[in-house]
Amino acid sequence: MKKEAQKEGRLKRIDDVRVLSGNAYESIKEAIITLRFMPGEKLSLSTMTDELGISATPVRDALNRLAQEGFVVTIPFKGAFVSNVDEAMVEQLAELRELLEVAAIKRTATQFTPGDVKIGEELLQRLEKAYDKNDVTSYVECSMAFHTMFIDRCGNEMMANVLRGFHDHVTRIAFLVLGRQGKISPFVEDYKRILEALKKRDPEEAGRQLLDHVTKVRHGFNNQGAGRK
Repeated sequence: MKKEAQKEGRLKRIDDVRVLSGNAYESIKEAIITLRFMPGEKLSLSTMTDELGISATPVRDALNRLAQEGFVVTIPFKGAFVSNVDEAMVEQLAELRELLEVAAIKRTATQFTPGDVKIGEELLQRLEKAYDKNDVTSYVECSMAFHTMFIDRCGNEMMANVLRGFHDHVTRIAFLVLGRQGKISPFVEDYKRILEALKKRDPEEAGRQLLDHVTKVRHGFNNQGAGRK
């Protein structure tokens, strides 16, 4: 009974039955990203349908979509499992970020406005508060919002779309690293330096600071061994 109690309520119940598959997809993905479903964990179809309050078909559709995106692995005769996160995956994501996200921030730096500065400063304040409280969820949300801020302003929609495409994988890795550490990494200073470079509209400095940050995140994962079995 204790084990069952621990597993209750990890998915948000769906109230709007008009868009079942989409809602099931969002709910399950959120649970995977925020580690309510851990890497390697088997996903029980019956448990998920009970928690979501819907039939099995939209849940299966959601799992198929998540499998296509790399969050779920389906093994014949065994079922669906949350995908593991290994060093190879982290290295590949880091390489993509080093190529595309650094290019994006350089483009953004040349056109960073006073309004953008205000948004960046507000996000930085929220990051500092989350860090002081060791609030992992708020910290990760603010961190991802900070990255999205300059990605959305890069002026290259195709580049931004590609970066948004693996945003959720980066978020899950952040939760894994911080969860294993038991405390938030002191990356607030990184964001301060990045924002200062953006304020000065210095693309090369912004790129250098972001590259340094991405490298630290990658090394943090490797040192922690997050996601290993």
